[in-house]
Amino acid sequence: MRLGVFIIAFMAILPASAGEGGPRVVSLDSCSDQLVLALADDRQIIALSRDSQGAFSYYKERARGFPQHSGTPEEILLMRPELVLSTGAGDPGLALMLEELGIRVVSTGLPATIEEALEDLEFVGEVLGQAEKAQILKAKTEATLEDLKARRRLDQNALYLSPSGITTGSGTFLHQTIELAGLNNLLADEGVRGWSSFVIEQFIQLKPDVLITSFFDSRAGQQMSWRFAGHPAMREAMEGVRVVDIPSRYLSCPAWFAVEGAALIRERLEEAINETAP
Repeated sequence: MRLGVFIIAFMAILPASAGEGGPRVVSLDSCSDQLVLALADDRQIIALSRDSQGAFSYYKERARGFPQHSGTPEEILLMRPELVLSTGAGDPGLALMLEELGIRVVSTGLPATIEEALEDLEFVGEVLGQAEKAQILKAKTEATLEDLKARRRLDQNALYLSPSGITTGSGTFLHQTIELAGLNNLLADEGVRGWSSFVIEQFIQLKPDVLITSFFDSRAGQQMSWRFAGHPAMREAMEGVRVVDIPSRYLSCPAWFAVEGAALIRERLEEAINETAP
């Protein structure tokens, strides 16, 4: 059945959504899932993305109580949402199609900084009719942010590494997270910008004090996918390097909860430093 015929056949027989207490919403992608789960009341949430219950979902436990959609316009149209929320992390064509079909689509885009993420949090709170809840969460995050900024910086150089061998220089959300933890991002200090592939020779030459890893918990077998670990030169270079592994839920989206990730990095490092102190 063609999509236009499908719409005519089904939209006419379905009741409209109730608008009391904020619009009823469908989330299109993993990052918009987090905004919806943080701010919307249960009755507002019609469906979330298929990634909402993954290991890298910050609110995966809360997400288990809600339906997931498969990402087809027909399915979402049948749900009769008053609002579809997207961050652009999913299929951009789906959001555009739904908008052309008359569904209200709000897309925040992916923020480049924690400050922008807090603005998005506030904006989505207004859109969902949950401004007060957004302000409370924003204030809590800002308090943690200010606490981290006020702490003495650690005299430690850090490098980030994902299971697929991706690392980062300056100009990324993760770079800001590393800096918030009180660390120096080695690649940023070397003038590297953006995301890049990990190079063993570079690691050996720079010899970081701290290696920050994440996403090794995001799918089965990831722990075995770090091919660098078996390299003799890498094993030698790793001697004396502190490894801090952060659950992927803190870093999977450029979002306000990256501040918690920074606080966790700081906490684990301080514990490790105290354990080795004479």
